[in-house]
Amino acid sequence: MREMSARLIARLTAHADSLLDLSAPLTPDEQREIVVRMLAEMLPLDEERRTEVVVWLSFAAAARTRPELRAHADELYDGLLVLTTRILEGARRAGRLRPDSDIAVEARRLCALLDGLSLESAFHPRRLDADTMLAVLRTHLAALTPAAAC
Repeated sequence: MREMSARLIARLTAHADSLLDLSAPLTPDEQREIVVRMLAEMLPLDEERRTEVVVWLSFAAAARTRPELRAHADELYDGLLVLTTRILEGARRAGRLRPDSDIAVEARRLCALLDGLSLESAFHPRRLDADTMLAVLRTHLAALTPAAAC
């Protein structure tokens, strides 16, 4: 699980570095696409990420009854919550988040969306393909954007 976490963090860091690279200013559309790709790292869009989701689900289930695993499971979930919160805070600073949005609630809602898509895809892989998961994610993020920023 720690090795898988390290691979995921490396992929997320590469996306974050792209967002923070001041040498190549990004358009709002480019920024949005990097955020989609970053969040999509947690979705089972390909074989590697499908395997990671299955490992994560098995690990999270085991952590419910094995206290020695609980801290790491909590750390991973907390990391996802921190990531989604930071993304939403950045969107607010850039004027790309509805001003009435409650960031704490929206971060949890985004985590629940990612978890739900991952869970559904893991249990019913033929019912939910990569394009549909990405469309759901993009639609959710677009709904958080003020109309003037679209």
